[in-house]
Amino acid sequence: MATLFVDKLDPQSGTALEIGSSGDTISIPSGATLDATGATITGALTMTPAFQATKRDTSHQTFSTTPTKITFSNEDFDTDNMFASDRFTPTTAGKYFLYFQVLGQPNAVNSEDAYLKLYKNGSAIGNYASDSQFANVDQFQNGQNNSLSGSFTDTANGTGDYYEIYAYYSESFTVTDAAFGGYKLIGV
Repeated sequence: MATLFVDKLDPQSGTALEIGSSGDTISIPSGATLDATGATITGALTMTPAFQATKRDTSHQTFSTTPTKITFSNEDFDTDNMFASDRFTPTTAGKYFLYFQVLGQPNAVNSEDAYLKLYKNGSAIGNYASDSQFANVDQFQNGQNNSLSGSFTDTANGTGDYYEIYAYYSESFTVTDAAFGGYKLIGV
């Protein structure tokens, strides 16, 4: 192996510079810095795995007084096939930004509490709550649409961590629309 010492490599005018060939590995040694400030990078540096699942059709879900796992009838996208059975199981370790929303209608007049929770490995890690005692009087009224949403950044180990969305309502509640999505963050 030979070493070439230069300060700059430029392609011929109007062409692209190629380093290596298909199948080669280009290594950047530990301690070196690859500075791409101001450059456009395509390909490998993407924020994947990424997914978004929704409930947008007639697959409404009704529950009452028990924390209930939200089900999703559509996958808008799932770059690495890591969303299944209403849960996201990233097999790539890293930090993930997760977002979620539930829209629905209470089926009782005196509903007071509503909670939307992000679960990791079967336990709540994020709690998004509303209590109508401290909100507008008509916020949780029978027959009116109500929405809870949240977002959370968490570290997944890549070897079995999984995420799900649960909702609770103090009375009977029908979910008419929901979304759950996320993506791997780069650079953190």
